[in-house]
Amino acid sequence: MAHREALSFLFRHCVPDIGWRVEAAAGRAAPFELMAKDDISMPRAIRALPPLIKGYLRLGAMFATEAVIDTEFETIDILVLLPVTKLNPRYVNYYGAEAERHAVVG
Repeated sequence: MAHREALSFLFRHCVPDIGWRVEAAAGRAAPFELMAKDDISMPRAIRALPPLIKGYLRLGAMFATEAVIDTEFETIDILVLLPVTKLNPRYVNYYGAEAERHAVVG
């Protein structure tokens, strides 16, 4: 699978706490074998991630431990979890707690 290392990285290093874990609907989880944690090259895995996923990682996002293949759009879907309390303080400080720094004033 072309995305094996990147998905293995997410599923081995960016999983939510037990209370936040979500599974794919019955029969929908994509079957693939994860790489062992020690076999994952973190720099290579991160380079392979789409920019949007990298952005979520910088914010402090966690990812569901299963992916679903969307055959209609030919994509791999993964649930992104980003509790507000887990936001990286660097971005809260940059944008402001109420995102006022870039707010549209009308």
